[in-house]
Amino acid sequence: MKKLTILILPFAALFLSAWAENHNPTVDLKGKNQQAYQTDLKECRAIAKNKDVGNDAAVATGVGVGLGAASGAIFGGGYGAATGAASGGLNNGSSAALSASDQQDRVVDDCLRNRGYTVY
Repeated sequence: MKKLTILILPFAALFLSAWAENHNPTVDLKGKNQQAYQTDLKECRAIAKNKDVGNDAAVATGVGVGLGAASGAIFGGGYGAATGAASGGLNNGSSAALSASDQQDRVVDDCLRNRGYTVY
């Protein structure tokens, strides 16, 4: 069970770091300098990437592995425990990763707003 959690966590971290770098908010650039916007966007993405949201995903993955293994063991024995751990870890971990990516998107959007852009 512990090995499964260790295998899932790097993928969640990779997913989160890639998400922050690819967020493209809808911004009204009327009257704004495009080059300055690109610089601000890059800086805001870097700030969002440094926001620590991975811990929530790690905890959720661990909880999912534990709950999945317990329910799998009850209903399916040893093999059921392994299957339950895998599905529980993936389910909880991916849900937490999506929530964390939403947090990073908000950081990018708020950063741009604080720099004077209108973000929709």
